[in-house]
Amino acid sequence: MAAVRILIVDDEIIIARELEARLLNLGYEIAGIASSGQEAITLTEQTSPQLILMDIVLKGEMDGIDAAAEIRRRWHLPVIYLTAYTDPPTLQRARVTEPYGYIVKPFTERELHSNIEIALYKNKAETQLRQKMEECTRLTGELESANKELETFNSFSAHDLRAPLRAIDGFADILLSDYALELPPEAQRYLNLMPNRAKQMDQLLRDLLSFAHLSNQSILKQPVVMADLIRDTLSELRAEQEGRNIEIRISDLGVAEADPALLKQVFMNLLNNALKFTRHSESAVIEVGCEDSASEGEPVFFVKDNGIGFDLKYAPKIFQVFERLHGSSSEYEGTGVGLAIVQRVIERHGGRIWAEAAVDAGATFFFTLGNRAD
Repeated sequence: MAAVRILIVDDEIIIARELEARLLNLGYEIAGIASSGQEAITLTEQTSPQLILMDIVLKGEMDGIDAAAEIRRRWHLPVIYLTAYTDPPTLQRARVTEPYGYIVKPFTERELHSNIEIALYKNKAETQLRQKMEECTRLTGELESANKELETFNSFSAHDLRAPLRAIDGFADILLSDYALELPPEAQRYLNLMPNRAKQMDQLLRDLLSFAHLSNQSILKQPVVMADLIRDTLSELRAEQEGRNIEIRISDLGVAEADPALLKQVFMNLLNNALKFTRHSESAVIEVGCEDSASEGEPVFFVKDNGIGFDLKYAPKIFQVFERLHGSSSEYEGTGVGLAIVQRVIERHGGRIWAEAAVDAGATFFFTLGNRAD
């Protein structure tokens, strides 16, 4: 390993030479000897030392503290002061330059060696930290740029991609209403499928936009009466309940600290899934409740149904975008984004979500909201 290069700055040549001999004896290499502050800066630039041993009182307009400040500013090199001065004003001026050591003359060789090694280790750690911070700054800039591009794409998706879908839907309606009788049955069937597919694609785009916006959307927590929020959500899902034998049980869930609009998205997706996957049950039972969990240290909310359930070995997949566990979209409609949105909302609140299920034995989704008890 190459010897550490040290620059000596002292205007008394006898002391500088004695210090040089000590350093050579300790295994260091001498980058040079400067007798003034300006010469110290010049030699630092020319010889690239790894550490500076700096006397404070120097001849000329620039003393050791001023020279150290300039060296620290330009090269981030560690500076150790070797001085006979310990008066408060000098110490205060020296402290501002963030020295790596302050050794009062006279000193022993052991003191010198230990201070140098500590300074070198500290400087190495700070250099690595500075490099990581610079890398973080670079990555943050790239992330901000990517977010701006994503926002641009989101805006494009919201308008330019959805507009053609609405046009396709409209043209198909015109063809069906004005020219259906002139078309063969097979052509009519395809035309009837077009509006449906256009609506599915439009819904998928809206779900993806909602999922993307969750990363930047602010969380505005406030007290939410959970039972009222659930009843409000169920009223919007009235169409999915009509003509069915459904028992919905809502326990006393109390008040939670959450963003009401985002929490409504959670229950909208979970309850919609419960209604969807109990569709073929003679008597559907959906339960929404809350239980205290010692292991979680906070309330655990759940939505439970007695529907078709799923195999728990697929549990890691259910919160991924576009993952579908049940049949085709014609059998159980959906875009495969709903549970990904639910998980993102829960995580933004500082909570977590998980599921328990069995095939043909229903499913239960549990979640917390990050409101741990003290």
